[in-house]
This record gives sequence, structure tokens and C-alpha cells, in this order.
Amino acid sequence: AGRLSVEGTFACTILPPWYRTWSAYAGYLLLAGLAGLGIDRVQRRRVVGKERQRAEFAEARLRAEAAEALARSESAGKRNVELLSEIGREITSSLEVETIFDKLYERVNQLADADVFGVGLYHPDRHLIEYRLAIEKGKRYAPYTRDTSNPDQLPVWCIEHRQPVFINDLSTEYTKYVKAFDEESRQLEDGSMSQKPQSLIYLPLVAKDRVLGIITIQSFEKNAYTEHHLNVMQSLASYTAIAVDNAAAYRQLNEQEHEIRRLFEEAERARSIAEEADAAKSAFLSTVSHELRTPLTSVLGFAKIIKKRLDERIFPAIKTDDRKVLQGMQQVAD
Repeated sequence: AGRLSVEGTFACTILPPWYRTWSAYAGYLLLAGLAGLGIDRVQRRRVVGKERQRAEFAEARLRAEAAEALARSESAGKRNVELLSEIGREITSSLEVETIFDKLYERVNQLADADVFGVGLYHPDRHLIEYRLAIEKGKRYAPYTRDTSNPDQLPVWCIEHRQPVFINDLSTEYTKYVKAFDEESRQLEDGSMSQKPQSLIYLPLVAKDRVLGIITIQSFEKNAYTEHHLNVMQSLASYTAIAVDNAAAYRQLNEQEHEIRRLFEEAERARSIAEEADAAKSAFLSTVSHELRTPLTSVLGFAKIIKKRLDERIFPAIKTDDRKVLQGMQQVAD
């Protein structure tokens, strides 16, 4: 007791808790990375889902717009067909060229933009196109014709080839049809001068394999017309050709009727003159016969008396032959 023991020294290390170890930190980092990946994936899925919904919505909207446009197109097509049929009935029911053209102008702007509208009749024997109706913005052109001997004209090309001229930029597209284009400005009914078009369609009026003329619509805007307008105008040109052909046939029939009536009236006048001449001749002969018969009757009466007296008293001895001569003279006189 009372004895001191030898000091002892002991070394020890205090370890941190497990959640503060490097492996724990590595695990934390791994978990954080996985969490980040998970969150990113979720966000991506959410974004993709929203984009998909947006795309589906846009696609549905486009389909709806396309369906609506198709419906409008079909409705417009149906209206155009109905309008064309109505115009066709109107113009083919008329037999006057001026009336046909006026009705065309009243209706053509319902089918297409027509700042300029014109209809010309083709006269191959005179080598010209006669514009019976040409209107720009409601103002009529002064009457004019085109000489078809010059081939560098769009309407002449249309007639010669019996094909449509379809241009949406005149300054660059005219070379498809003619070598040169130098359209002169023409005077309108109010004294102003016509403008140069940018878009135009020319169509031939063909009936029974004969070119009767042309019809044209023109616009002051570029790219004013589409294939739809071309198809519509081709149908309108067909109706117009039928109407113009009917009007020409009716006019020719009227001319023939007037000629037949004139010849009949001339024949009637000739017959009346002949009847009057016959009546005058008969009256003349009757008068002459009467005037001749009256004195002859008296002469014959006296001749009979003389003959009787000669037979009975004066010449009883006249030969039989002489008597026969006298009797013959009496018969001639009778």
C-alpha cells in the first residue's frame, strides 16, 4: 500500500460516425446524382409530354383548319358550279350578241378579279378581231379591231393555236407565247387611256371546230389568277361560244327569211303586174273587137240584102260557081 504504480500511456483514435465518412459522402454524391438524374428525367418527361400535347393540339388544329378549308373549297366549288350553270342558262337563252356580252360582264367578277374584261369576234375573211365589248374598271373602250396578220399578239396566238394564254407576270412570261410584246394604250369612253395589265387570261371561243372569237380577263396585280380561275373561265368560254354560235345561226336564219320574204313580195308584185297586163290586154281586145264588129255587122247585113236581091232579081243567070264564090265570101265575112 502506498506504492505508486508505473504510468502507462495508451493511444486511441476517435472515428467519426458513419454518416460522416468518405464512403458516406460518396454515397451522398451518388444519391444526389441519381436524384438529379431522376428529377431531370421527370422534367424531361414533363416537357416532352407538354410538347407532345402541344404538337397534338397543333396537329388537331391544322387538321381542323384543313377540313374547314376543304369544306370552304368544296362549298366555293359548288357555288362556282351553280353560278356557272346560272350564267350558262342566262347567256344561251339570248339570241342577241350585245345582250350576251352585257350579261357576261355583269357576272364575270363573281368568278375572278377582272379589272379588264373583253370579248372579240374573229373574222377570218377580213383577218381581224372585232372587239364588240371591252371594259376597264367599268369604262368602255372605244370600238376597235386587231389585225391578225401580226403574229406577235397574245389574242392572235390564242386563236391560231386554239389554246389558252395564262400569264401572272406579263413582263417575264409573255415570251412563252410571242417574241415581242408592245401593247399600245387605248382610249376609253371618258377620254382617259387604258393601263397595262400584269396578269391575264385569253381563251378561244370554239364551236363546231370553228374559232368564233376570244374572251379575256385581266388584272393590274401580279399572280392574280390560279388554275382554278383558268378552269372556271374555260367553262365560261364554252358557254359563250355556244351562245355566240346560236346568235349567229339565228341572225342568218332571219336574213334568209327576209330574203325569202323579199323574193315572195317581188313575185307577188310581178304576178299582180302580169294580171293587170292580162286584164288590160283583154279589155283592149274586147274594145277592138267591139269597134270592129259594129261596122262589120252593118256591112254584112247590107251584103246579105244585096246578095239576096242579086240572086232573085238582078242576076238570075249567074253561074253556080260564081254563087259559090259569093257564098264563100259571106262565110269569111261571118
